[in-house]
Amino acid sequence: MVSKGIAHATPHDVIFRDPSSFAAGELSWYQSYWKFILLEHPKKDENLSYIVRGVSFPNANSRGNFIILRVTPPAAFFPNSKSCLDFEEVISSALLDRAKNDSLLVWGHMH
Repeated sequence: MVSKGIAHATPHDVIFRDPSSFAAGELSWYQSYWKFILLEHPKKDENLSYIVRGVSFPNANSRGNFIILRVTPPAAFFPNSKSCLDFEEVISSALLDRAKNDSLLVWGHMH
């Protein structure tokens, strides 16, 4: 069980959702998965109540107005490891091929 630090999964078990269609607050859509994930968690009932019923903020109006924003983090540049220098052509070719066949998603523009 994941909550006990034990995970049994293969790459085929992992689902990577498309970040362009992600919307926060959709936890309740997957209640059956959460029930399984939290099966042996000590705060299972409390956590499931948040997932099923949401979270209440009864005094939120007295603290001001809240605006939900979708924020994209700023662009960042990280230099390649020096160990990659001997393989620059192979790596570049592989990245371009994967971008062309859509197995790699490119965000923003390419330089």
